[in-house]
Amino acid sequence: MARVWLVAVALTLGAATPEPPGSDYDLVWTAFAREVRWQTGESQPVAAGERSGRARARLIRTRPGVLRLEWRGEGGDGSGLIGPAGPTSFTFPSPLVIAGPPPVPHLSGGAFDFKGDPERPDAFTVSYVEGFICRATPPVCSGVAMWERRFDGRATRLGDQSGGGVSIRSTAAATPLASSVGVNGFSTID
Repeated sequence: MARVWLVAVALTLGAATPEPPGSDYDLVWTAFAREVRWQTGESQPVAAGERSGRARARLIRTRPGVLRLEWRGEGGDGSGLIGPAGPTSFTFPSPLVIAGPPPVPHLSGGAFDFKGDPERPDAFTVSYVEGFICRATPPVCSGVAMWERRFDGRATRLGDQSGGGVSIRSTAAATPLASSVGVNGFSTID
């Protein structure tokens, strides 16, 4: 009986299709962050900044319909997941240290646009934003009125550039525009 089980496992492993290797990209990115705190009874901007860089990025298929984007390079490293609903769980270099409350789910999300094969695009753009807006009294929110962090990247596949293909967009529930207007229709800019 044990031999039958070992043969079955060996056949299953031999028949399994290995995941294709990830694709490498030249990524140009920009990150923006800002924070507004309650000061003397009013919300006041306290810090804002921008950071940018160039990196070598890799898109790796983690399971059908889900990619992991990882990058290393000038200005910092980062990563995130891109699924059917768009980018999630992104970490990236921030121009500010955000020490306030954590981001809220309805103010987090983004968009992934690509040209060509969705799992190995010729080129793509990705944007992701996360933020927080205090809906309570200032002490409850540690004095933070709001904060936001945004990442935008543009990438082109290295090596063989096949060209062609169609452009398709994957968008998460909260889709920020560059001006931060549109996170569920709410503007975070005063």
